[in-house]
Amino acid sequence: MKSILDIGKSGADQLDDWIEPGSPTQPGVNQELAQISGILKKFPRARLEAEVDDGTKRSVDVRAIAMSDSRVFELVRSYASYEPMVYLGNNRQPAVMGMLSSAHDSHGESRLPMIRFFPLKNAYPLTSKALPDARMATMLTGAVGLERAGVGGHSGNIAKDPEHRLTVIGAVSLGNPLIALRHDNHAVRKTSSVAAGLTEGSLGRIFEGSTDMDPNFQGFAQPLILDPKLAMTTTLYIPDSFLESETAYGGFYTDAVRITTGAGLRAAQLQAGGPSADRDSIMKLSAQMNGQP
Repeated sequence: MKSILDIGKSGADQLDDWIEPGSPTQPGVNQELAQISGILKKFPRARLEAEVDDGTKRSVDVRAIAMSDSRVFELVRSYASYEPMVYLGNNRQPAVMGMLSSAHDSHGESRLPMIRFFPLKNAYPLTSKALPDARMATMLTGAVGLERAGVGGHSGNIAKDPEHRLTVIGAVSLGNPLIALRHDNHAVRKTSSVAAGLTEGSLGRIFEGSTDMDPNFQGFAQPLILDPKLAMTTTLYIPDSFLESETAYGGFYTDAVRITTGAGLRAAQLQAGGPSADRDSIMKLSAQMNGQP
């Protein structure tokens, strides 16, 4: 069985007329990120039980960052612009691994005042070095990459925008072109995420997982959206191993949005019972989205 990354790469080879979204600065050479990481390393150390890829659980050193203080909230929000992998927990639920989003508005024009946390439905275990699995990090980077500056806008050829391209693929896979023609992605992005919408059906089901795809990848869960008040009972846990490795940041996975889109395309092509997401159907609906006959 091919991994979700192999499937994504095969689908990415079929993508044309594409506008690559901007990516965060490479984490290994970023002075501001180094300064933020230095501050985060001063927070109290704790231990977190995490699954490892050998099938065992390991106690991992983490920094426990309680976000009950507004200054801490803003620090984490600044950190989120680098798309870091973290764990998030609260008084009612155990910590869950996911990625923080830069969280720009639905047209990619300005950052939102909240923090958005993206998990997968089925988290991959950590590697033996207590680092995020590359499949999980790549797919999550692809999802949060849809919230970067400039993504979702309406300048130029709209269908070249990765968020709109995925919306077209989802609409074609469901046989419902109105999803794309109404630009439903904007409304979904405000209260959920495009990746989750393409998993649970509001935009498509191309990421829900199937026997034809990588069984380890079950799609994207609903994001957790935190404003300063909702974050009062939330704690961020960042393994020291994540803080010290560039592989724990979205900027490391430079082709992630394209791979994630490619995985969605291949899933749409493989889904049983729905119309085939062939190139002609996608290009026709893309042209209609742009107001062409």
